[in-house]
Amino acid sequence: RIEGHKSTPGGMVVLNNYRIESPEGKVISQNNLRDTCLLISFWASWHDESRRELQEYRALADTFAGRPFAMLSVSLDNEREAWLRAIDEDSLTWLQGNGFQGWELNMLSLLGIDRLPANVLLNAQRRTQGYNLHGDELKKKINEVVGREEERVKAEKKAEKERKKKAKKNAKR
Repeated sequence: RIEGHKSTPGGMVVLNNYRIESPEGKVISQNNLRDTCLLISFWASWHDESRRELQEYRALADTFAGRPFAMLSVSLDNEREAWLRAIDEDSLTWLQGNGFQGWELNMLSLLGIDRLPANVLLNAQRRTQGYNLHGDELKKKINEVVGREEERVKAEKKAEKERKKKAKKNAKR
């Protein structure tokens, strides 16, 4: 199940408190993907176009490896075996999840997803950054969002270093 959200001014959605199941039967939640920008794609084993689109994401995993970026593909399959077979057949190596609720999955209505294939890009604070982006447009937007996150983290580290330096200086007085 995926539950919990908050709308922000301007219609931006903050996605939090979601829980879905991995192919291994483990819970996937926001805690698994902290401090990363996240591309969530929606697909189903019975939907050929969404399965073809998943193949385009393979290059993204390589391009953004080692950066604060993750991909989560959420299936709308109700049948576990069909879902697992499609993951195997399509060699999907990034994080896969399923709530086994089909179109009733909370995340769909929360994010305004009403057709397949679909995707949404979230920043590390889980605010929406783009919907249904593809090709170069998707890659450019991921690079932009990931770059902002890297700068944010760099600034936090610098500020922390300055705080420690100041505290050490004050302790010597």
